Amino acid sequence: MNELIKIEKSNVGGDLIDTVNARELHQFLEVGRDYTNWIKGRIEKYGFVENQDYVLTFARAGERQNVVMTEYHISIGMAKELAMVENNDQGRKVRRYFIECERKLKTGGSNIPQIETAKHIFEAIGVAADVLRCSDSGRLVMLHKAASHWPLLQAALPPYAIDAPTGKESEGSKSHAAIKDICQGIMSSVKANKALMKAGLLEQFERPSTSAPNGIKTYKSVTAKGLKYGLNVTSKENTRETQPHWYHETVDELIEIIKANVV
Repeated sequence: MNELIKIEKSNVGGDLIDTVNARELHQFLEVGRDYTNWIKGRIEKYGFVENQDYVLTFARAGERQNVVMTEYHISIGMAKELAMVENNDQGRKVRRYFIECERKLKTGGSNIPQIETAKHIFEAIGVAADVLRCSDSGRLVMLHKAASHWPLLQAALPPYAIDAPTGKESEGSKSHAAIKDICQGIMSSVKANKALMKAGLLEQFERPSTSAPNGIKTYKSVTAKGLKYGLNVTSKENTRETQPHWYHETVDELIEIIKANVV
């Protein structure tokens, strides 16, 4: 089967799914309207929802990189519907193409490319998890998300992992909480986080925003030194950043460190 339109993975609402670039679909469909008005009109008319049917990204273009281009990465389901409502030969052709792609994915057609794709995705997750110092449970969340298109592989993954403080046995050490719960009634989480960063147990990272051009989101991560007292939890809703949690088992020592480093 020849590739009519490139299909690639995009994070839509926290799920890694197959998407196509709406700009490429517009060109293939040979639509008479200009692209921007076409895609906005279709979204409004048919009730497509951002972070459910599509996700926006922003790219710079132009000789001086001073033009911001908004790209719509749309789900295969949305792409099929857009192709159908155009009611022309190109629309029918590309809709059949998308249906065939979905069929091959579900039935396992083209097994070798899928195995290689899964291998590369999982390797990338391993690198990302190492950089973010994710806990074992956090790694599993990322793996389950990535394996959502391979049911047999997803079923083989363990449903959960027990996280333990560095150097401790896992038995009985699963309990952990966010800093706002640990320091409730003692000090604000903002003040506590500043103390943890001063002590070298916590650090702050930045990532590009997916909802605003040139926007920056910040998040915090437990350092290698801090893994004695806590872990980096990965949210199912947002696997792009970590959420520091702290073990109840070592909370008394942690509170003393926080108090000693309050700015």
